[in-house]
Amino acid sequence: MEKNQVSPQEINSDLPISDLEIPSVPPPEDLQKYFQKSLPKFSDSTDFHRGSRSGGVGHALVAWSFVAALIDALILFSLSCFFLVSLSLLVKVRFLSVFSVFDGSFFQVGLFAGASLILVYMIMLRVFLGFTIGEWACGLRLGNLKQRLHRSYSLKVLARMLLLTVTGLFLLPLLSMIAGRDIQGWIVRLPLVSHRKI
Repeated sequence: MEKNQVSPQEINSDLPISDLEIPSVPPPEDLQKYFQKSLPKFSDSTDFHRGSRSGGVGHALVAWSFVAALIDALILFSLSCFFLVSLSLLVKVRFLSVFSVFDGSFFQVGLFAGASLILVYMIMLRVFLGFTIGEWACGLRLGNLKQRLHRSYSLKVLARMLLLTVTGLFLLPLLSMIAGRDIQGWIVRLPLVSHRKI
């Protein structure tokens, strides 16, 4: 038997592990060259094909962002309905009688919970994935790869969402549609980009 091989009797024996000779795999000769070939290079070439400044593409990009917002609104509406049905099952009342409970302070709590759901959905998905489900379906991303890997990305996502909320949810998207440019992205320095050919 060769020196590096371990016999079955030695494996089953009570020999300490340090006495067994285990064959080792030699590392690659030049690890630096190996990692340079295998890791992606984060340069401007990894950016998506189209951005908010691409000539006549800006209007199409803003239109796709409206479609993405509609998809996200439908998803949030379905999540709200799911939570209402769950509440009616927990409290053991009919679904429509749940709405009669929403008066005064309970309505405010429900409104706060709905706003929290929207913020968690919009911010958390964008921070961790770079897009919401609606933006993913429309081929949109928030920022290029360099921006998403930067430390200030999550703060910029939060600033973009707060800017949209403070301006009334509709003002900046309508101005973006008229101008054919992502105004929120221009202000916050986090543009909405697309990896599809628009």
